Amino acid sequence: MAILEHAAESPRSTAELLSSIGISVHSANVRRHIAPLLESGLLELTQPDHPRSPTQKYRITQAGRRALTHPRDEK
Repeated sequence: MAILEHAAESPRSTAELLSSIGISVHSANVRRHIAPLLESGLLELTQPDHPRSPTQKYRITQAGRRALTHPRDEK
């Protein structure tokens, strides 16, 4: 949720998102923390046609905003 909150402010780079939760920019951390958010549709690329662009950033989607405002009830 911290990554989504940080991305909700404005589009952020990989380094900005990972440093916001206090972890290093390492490919395993990207796969562990950012990739699932992309796959679930909570984050999206700002340049989807150029996923490896050095200026690539991530922004929160409408689904991501809903997840922030209406978190799942934990039972």
